[in-house]
Amino acid sequence: QICAIGVGALQRRPVVVKNEAGEEEIVIRTILPMNICFDHRALDFGEVRPFLSKMEEFFQNPEKILNLEA
Repeated sequence: QICAIGVGALQRRPVVVKNEAGEEEIVIRTILPMNICFDHRALDFGEVRPFLSKMEEFFQNPEKILNLEA
């Protein structure tokens, strides 16, 4: 086993964000806890980084999941 991914349940949590005026405020957001563990003897971060970048892209733009070739 080289990589293990754990995904938790969606949770509503308070987080600090900047509003349109640039001020910090506390808001409630839906959070998806995740853990990704990999064996550094088989993979280095350079090989894992593209996967993490694609995951971040999907979380920021969920509609891209429907069109994987874009």
